[in-house]
Amino acid sequence: MPANVAVAFTIRDPLGVSGEVRGRVGFGGAAVVLELDVQRSATRKIVIDVEEFASCTFRRGMLGARMQLWALDEGALGGVPGASDEGVCLQFSRTDRDAAEALASRVRGAIDDAVAYKGVALWRA
Repeated sequence: MPANVAVAFTIRDPLGVSGEVRGRVGFGGAAVVLELDVQRSATRKIVIDVEEFASCTFRRGMLGARMQLWALDEGALGGVPGASDEGVCLQFSRTDRDAAEALASRVRGAIDDAVAYKGVALWRA
């Protein structure tokens, strides 16, 4: 899996900004960086610290044309983060349950609003 994967989906911003969001998900040592370019808005970078947020799995589709992104229940992933040809799994701790639940809610909301863009789709698993 490449270090960065392009994604596009529709999201409603809490501040009222809405529209298509395009960005890249980067997989780094201690964090996942989700960099979003919202239409009519400055580029935003969200860094998800592995010590603070919920478990998520990012996985490429079999043909590499799609991505899956979904929040996992507490304890759903065991062991340490790993990578394979199929995707990258990231284990986050639950040191801040409220923040973890807020992130999971945002992820679910983004997936609910997902749209296809140039052969790349983001959808609920």
